[in-house]
Amino acid sequence: EPAVAVDAISIAPCGEGFPQCDFEDSAHPFCDWVQTSGDGGHWALGHKNGPVHGMGPAGGFPNA
Repeated sequence: EPAVAVDAISIAPCGEGFPQCDFEDSAHPFCDWVQTSGDGGHWALGHKNGPVHGMGPAGGFPNA
């Protein structure tokens, strides 16, 4: 029967918290998140109305 050994464990504290993020900041439109090139996907920043008038947030985080 195969055995598994775990012998290199380290525990590190988490950061101070989430950085301040504003998805409506045009200087940092994706809150400094970076899309990996060559992954087959493409992020797009946009705005669309929902299927029902008045449904959904009025803006992006934190202005929603």
